[in-house]
Amino acid sequence: MRPLRQFGFLTFVFILLLTGFLILVGGGSLAASPHAPAACVPGPHSGHITADETWCLADSPHQMTGEGVIVDPGVTLTIEPGVMVKGHQSNTHLQIQGNLQALGTAGAPIVFTSEADSNHNQWGGLYFNGGTGDLQHIVVRYAGGADPRADITVANTGAGQVHIRDSELRSVGAHWGDEAGLLIDNGHVTMENTLLTDIGGGGGIDTPILIKGPDSQATLTNNRLENNNVRNVIILRDNALAHHDATLADQIGLEAYVLQSSLTISPTATLTIEPGLTLEMDEDKGLWIQGNLQALGTKDAPILFTSQEDRADVFWDSIRFDGG
Repeated sequence: MRPLRQFGFLTFVFILLLTGFLILVGGGSLAASPHAPAACVPGPHSGHITADETWCLADSPHQMTGEGVIVDPGVTLTIEPGVMVKGHQSNTHLQIQGNLQALGTAGAPIVFTSEADSNHNQWGGLYFNGGTGDLQHIVVRYAGGADPRADITVANTGAGQVHIRDSELRSVGAHWGDEAGLLIDNGHVTMENTLLTDIGGGGGIDTPILIKGPDSQATLTNNRLENNNVRNVIILRDNALAHHDATLADQIGLEAYVLQSSLTISPTATLTIEPGLTLEMDEDKGLWIQGNLQALGTKDAPILFTSQEDRADVFWDSIRFDGG
């Protein structure tokens, strides 16, 4: 009997060791399980989202009513590939104070549009108001019906950011107000491989991309600005990009970066301008460098500093190195 008792004891010790090992590597039943997907919530949607939820393809289209939806801080809204989200009226926004995960695919993009899905300014758009997001293969169209007038607005993100890639922002414009495909207002955005088209309706200051505020940050790569109803320019206003290292990078179809107000680069920041770019400055506006300016053109791709629309009847101020 002693050998059997010894065998049982050794087996017990082996099981304990194996269980401990599985817990350490995450393979045992006591290991922390991955975060479960949030439950599907069908529409119509309105008011505050206070706990994680998913808008599922099975319930598409997802209708937003009233003034729309607010994703509260600390809350994640996940939208499945292929879903269509519709705003009921001009002031219906999807406002993100928490986090938005909208990862479509090339074959099943996520579409944000108006209820009618037919014309400019029929709903409010995506509004990241201190929130963050990861967006891929999305289409945003027919927004801009209420302030802020843009397909996507990113404001006051702090240390967070919004990442947009492989997407389309289109069809914003009316005969009043300032409209943009992408509006960055002291927000942090990385955008790549995205089309901005059919922006502008002839009123206000319309532009595919408008960047405002000294704490704004924008990393723009390989985006296409085409078939817009305004010039294919990126407008900088209200000391945009002044507090952080920034690069003015070329985009497909880009005509110029336009300073609508003077820009003062702070002592701790570097502004880099890529070869071949044009920087236009509105009347009496200039570029003041307290930090560092890197503007290294080439013989074949010089950097042009000029007046707005490069006109002889508009005089800009100067480039001034003020301790920089």
